[in-house]
Amino acid sequence: MQNQTLYQGGGGTSTISPVLPDHVAKRNIPPSCTEFMGEYKTSVVAEQSLQDMPALAYIDIMPRCINPGNIPKGIAPTFDTFSAIIEGANIWLMNNKNLCVWKCETIQRKIKKEAYGLSYDLESMLDHQPIFGTDYHVLGIRMWLTKKTDQALPIQQLGVLNEVPDKESLQFPANPIGYGQNGVHQYRGMSIHPMHLTMGLDFTFAGLKETVEKLNQRLAQVPLPGFILNVETATIPLDAFKNGDKSIDPEEALIRENKEKFTRYTQVIRVYYVKGKPAQEHIGMHEFIPEIKEVPDMMKPAKFSSVTETLIQIALWLQHQQGIRVVNIQQFDVRVETHDSEVNISSNSTDEFECSLENKRMLKTFRVFFTKSNVIAAPAPPPFLASRLFVPIRTSLRSYETMSQTMYRIDAWMKLTGLPIFSVETTRLPYVDNDTQGVNLDKSDYMLAANSGRYWVQCIRVYFPNVFHEPNPIYLPMALDWKSQTQSMTCSIL
Repeated sequence: MQNQTLYQGGGGTSTISPVLPDHVAKRNIPPSCTEFMGEYKTSVVAEQSLQDMPALAYIDIMPRCINPGNIPKGIAPTFDTFSAIIEGANIWLMNNKNLCVWKCETIQRKIKKEAYGLSYDLESMLDHQPIFGTDYHVLGIRMWLTKKTDQALPIQQLGVLNEVPDKESLQFPANPIGYGQNGVHQYRGMSIHPMHLTMGLDFTFAGLKETVEKLNQRLAQVPLPGFILNVETATIPLDAFKNGDKSIDPEEALIRENKEKFTRYTQVIRVYYVKGKPAQEHIGMHEFIPEIKEVPDMMKPAKFSSVTETLIQIALWLQHQQGIRVVNIQQFDVRVETHDSEVNISSNSTDEFECSLENKRMLKTFRVFFTKSNVIAAPAPPPFLASRLFVPIRTSLRSYETMSQTMYRIDAWMKLTGLPIFSVETTRLPYVDNDTQGVNLDKSDYMLAANSGRYWVQCIRVYFPNVFHEPNPIYLPMALDWKSQTQSMTCSIL
């Protein structure tokens, strides 16, 4: 039997269950898609009219499994390439001509070994990272969909471009200084982990800003055959690449992490675009970092401004911009290190190490990606930027409602408010036991404790170009609070 959550609203009760196999069978997935697509899940069904379409619709597409391998024996499975996922998405778009994509983002799901083979859950909103062993994740895409307003426009066909940071040689001084609490050294403005010395690594990667500039130089010489849909940074362990450090292949869709050892990460700048006439766009990025409210000392860490305060800074910045087209607002968590009273925030670093046996303090930053073009007219900046964080309903100590149930509540909220959408992103927050919702919504920094399993809650943050008022809760689906068994609205506004 499917797990179900009871909702109560102003008009009585209704039961919302996860996507069922017979629902999947009704979706318009042509046989040709199976050559490129693995598992998928969408909130749009074939017989659904455009009027009944969710206000915020999506489809998740995962790569096709080529070889299941043998995880218990350490033989990794093999999946299709990232570009093959895009090909499957294009076929799906050809067969859903009334829809178009207004954003595309990378998602990942944990692979589990079952008695019948491999599995991953596209409905789960809670992810667990154990202390020991090896974790396998598979990368896919999430396309946010909208109704096509002009049927005379051509059917969208997507492309993807990846930019990998350049390698840079390291030359450490004989007696390196400037180490923080975890021994991270500052080298040319970037955080250099002591594992570089321990493992004899003689290179690092160019910073994020330098990589964006390299990408722009590449696009100036060979423009994209179309216009940019979205720009994001995707963090991928180097172990996920087929040839390790020797040949970085951003087309690899499998992530493998050994929790008992240090895993090295880099960031790939991923550009999703709509094929067509070259728009000759220049990519820009502005990063918003929480302000330091209190400097650290021997007794306490640094204190930072809240997430809400950082989002207000984004809104104020946008009001003063002209001639840009915002293509993404992305929360990106970076490492924070302290040395005496100095605080180092490694927001520009694309070379990181992580191990579950190490303490690690993180800070939530926000990256605004935008483009400039002489071909595409830039819209006027929004008069105001507001956002709402939709947190899945917590159903027990370490259990949450499904993605389908969360999207059902988002759809009800959106249809009541009638708000236009400026941007949307899937983000994750660290799970905490002592909070009713299981997450700290407005706190900018958090600690990943050593020797402790980690849980992450998947959330949806939606941005709007104007202020809004919360609708009357009696018209919204509500859930029984898992602790008090009283009605509790668990969507939170930031």
